[in-house]
Amino acid sequence: MKSILIALAFIFTLASNAQTGNFGIGTATPGSKLTVNGSMGLAHKKVTANYLMTADDYYLSWSGASAGIITLPAASSGGSNYKGRVYVIKNASTGQSLTISASTAELIEQSGGSGLASISIASGQNLVLISNGASNGITWEVESLGSAVAVGGGLQPGTAPGQMLYWNGSTWQYVAPGQNGQTLTYINGVPTWAGNIPKIATVAATAVSYEIATSGGNIIRDGDFPILEKGLCWSTSPNPTIADSRTSNGPGASSFSNNITGLVGGTTYYARAYASNVIGTYYGENISFTTTPYGPIVISTRNTFNTSYESSSGGGNITSDGGRSISERGVCWSLSPNPTIPNDPKYISGSGPGIYTSYLLNLKSGTTYYTRAYAVINEGTSYGNEIVFTTLAYALPTVGTSAFSIVGPNAAGGGTAAYNGGGTPATTARGVCYGTSPKPTLANSFTTDGTGNGTFSSSIPLASLTANTTYYVRAYATNAAGTGYGSEVSFTTQAFYVGQSHQGGLIYYLDGTGEHGLIVGATNAAVDIEWGPRPFTTSVTNTAMGTGAANTDLIVASQGEGNYAANAAKAYNAGGYSDWYLPSLDELTALYHVASYLGITTEYTDFWSSSEYSEYDAWAIRFNDDGSPTAFGKIASLAVRAVRSF
Repeated sequence: MKSILIALAFIFTLASNAQTGNFGIGTATPGSKLTVNGSMGLAHKKVTANYLMTADDYYLSWSGASAGIITLPAASSGGSNYKGRVYVIKNASTGQSLTISASTAELIEQSGGSGLASISIASGQNLVLISNGASNGITWEVESLGSAVAVGGGLQPGTAPGQMLYWNGSTWQYVAPGQNGQTLTYINGVPTWAGNIPKIATVAATAVSYEIATSGGNIIRDGDFPILEKGLCWSTSPNPTIADSRTSNGPGASSFSNNITGLVGGTTYYARAYASNVIGTYYGENISFTTTPYGPIVISTRNTFNTSYESSSGGGNITSDGGRSISERGVCWSLSPNPTIPNDPKYISGSGPGIYTSYLLNLKSGTTYYTRAYAVINEGTSYGNEIVFTTLAYALPTVGTSAFSIVGPNAAGGGTAAYNGGGTPATTARGVCYGTSPKPTLANSFTTDGTGNGTFSSSIPLASLTANTTYYVRAYATNAAGTGYGSEVSFTTQAFYVGQSHQGGLIYYLDGTGEHGLIVGATNAAVDIEWGPRPFTTSVTNTAMGTGAANTDLIVASQGEGNYAANAAKAYNAGGYSDWYLPSLDELTALYHVASYLGITTEYTDFWSSSEYSEYDAWAIRFNDDGSPTAFGKIASLAVRAVRSF
């Protein structure tokens, strides 16, 4: 960018120093040459309103009463002959902004070659422009933009003491003078004189105790900007700020007072009042205070009372908290001395000092316990003296044992459980215990037969016992006091028992000796099979125990080969034995009575016997009924279970 000093009058020297340049003589176009020996006056114009510059203008002084606009002539109207035209424009107004605007589609060049459609100059500023001869784009160049045309080697005087200029991004703007005591502050991109900064006083701390103190602040001066927030800040280091612990007492310039909480006893703190506005945060003077040192926790354990079988009452008395906050209090207890709350049961009874009651629950009857009151503070737990007490003792259950006998595959019996002592302990388990030595206990084998008092039945699987051995049995019942036992009974096992696996099947009947009996096949010998033809008689009407084998032989001899009940039973060969037969009615009835012990299902519910009823019918048992004999037609399709004797 060129730098041209434009004076209010060009001074031309005489002959030896004559200057030449382009001038418009009788025309607006500066296309003629003129040699001047002497001085020359240029046009000077004053305007107060918006104005369009003409070819006759050079120096324009604008002094409008409100913001104005000076518009430059269109370069296209003069073409390249405008090149070198100079305009000097001054904003002579009082505090008003003046905009210099290029013609449509033309720009004014700024520093660095950028172009603007217009430039604003503040009151007291001068702008020097020169045409670069272009007819579009950047057509005018800024040669200088200053406070005034040089006068006496300095800037043109301002309009008031203390005026300052700042660059707003496109033009220089005046900053009005500030007042005494104000500070120049940058706010939203504009230099601004801030008012007197807030002044705040910190109130001395009062009511200082272990963990709390009182202080506040007085707003002596709020400055020229509103107080947005005020309060107290404190720390264990001098000169705390709002980055430390603080209170907030809202906006406004009123005085305030606060409790400073969450302190630690015996500690020195520093505090300052603060006030914040849009400029920043300001603090009062630094004060200090020391909280009261803590004292010991004084706690005692109350004697227990209302002690029963499984509970008791107690508590504690905290006569001094030592200045600390007691967050929890109560009692703890144990079977061993010196109980503690991390390891033993406890009952919480609120917080703070004073007398309190606690409840010791889920205790064991007849048991000695140790208990202590406790108080929890930030630094740990304090305990009171130890109290020892013993709960009331429950009595054992009263138990009776009933006789045991061999029933099917089990030894069956039972017992009774009752309670005749104080309190009402629940019977939590009952049954019988048994062994080969007298007075068996739960350390021996035992059954579990429910809970509660009353009569109960029990059974011992013979398969779990040793044959030909005497066993001793006692009923038992357990409550909170322990286990009580009934009287002793005994029974003796045999070599064989119902349900025992033996010689290809399962024993289902034993005679009086216990050494002999009947065996039934583990599976059906046939299903959906006829007894035989009808009318037909074989004279096998015997129904008694021990007649089934003979009945079977007579039926097979009479009917010969074929698919019928007796022949299917005789052909059964489980275990490699060939003496299987169709049972008589009484032998089949005996099987019905123990079928549930043997696991015989009722998928096939009707079974043939070998006992004939008539030439048309034969005896059968319906296993899903009451076991009564039923005469079926011989051509009915029933099931067969083969048996054999041993």
